[in-house]
Amino acid sequence: MRDRQRSSRAWIAVASLAVTLGAPVLAWSARNASLGLDFSPAPVGASASRVYDIQRYRDHLLDPKERLPRVNARYWSHWKRPLGPEELVELDRKNGEWLDRFLEERSDRVLAAAPHRLLGLFSSFRISIWPPWDGARCDRVMWPIVKWISRALWLLSLAGLALTARRRFALWIWVVPVATLSAVHVLTVCNPRYMIPLMPLLFPYGGAAIMGVWGSVRRAARRFAQST
Repeated sequence: MRDRQRSSRAWIAVASLAVTLGAPVLAWSARNASLGLDFSPAPVGASASRVYDIQRYRDHLLDPKERLPRVNARYWSHWKRPLGPEELVELDRKNGEWLDRFLEERSDRVLAAAPHRLLGLFSSFRISIWPPWDGARCDRVMWPIVKWISRALWLLSLAGLALTARRRFALWIWVVPVATLSAVHVLTVCNPRYMIPLMPLLFPYGGAAIMGVWGSVRRAARRFAQST
């Protein structure tokens, strides 16, 4: 009887999660259908986002003084001047054509830049929707600081994982989302905002690392006191 109850609760949890994740997708798909857009697993703007992402790693991907195609700037102008869905689809298609040529011609650079792009995923430079400081000078000073804070927190979380890896659930809770998101975004868009949903992992695993270090310090202090 207890096994049946546990099984029922488990299936209810799975169904609730599926509905929660699926409802927004279905609602947005219905919205696209109402505008006459075809269903696509990839959102409109996927190519434009990938082209724009090249700018973020331009030192490793672009030639000196080389710029992104104008069609990319035209696509992102819809934030200021709203464009119709047909225009956005066409602009994204043109971005995709440019991206295909770029990847074909510079596949070696894309591969060589993979470590830098991976590091970029864990180098968030924003502590809010937009930095609370003003001016380009503050941006140049604060962004590197916040990036290194982000990297340090992720390293602390990784240390906590190393200390708790013997517990199977602790291992997979950290590894599965981090590894899957990293693999997807290194090949597509390496923007650290895509790792923000995983930021809660920093707290329990970082706490495990801190407690592990604290325990080691206490044991060392105890042995020192006993030896003297």
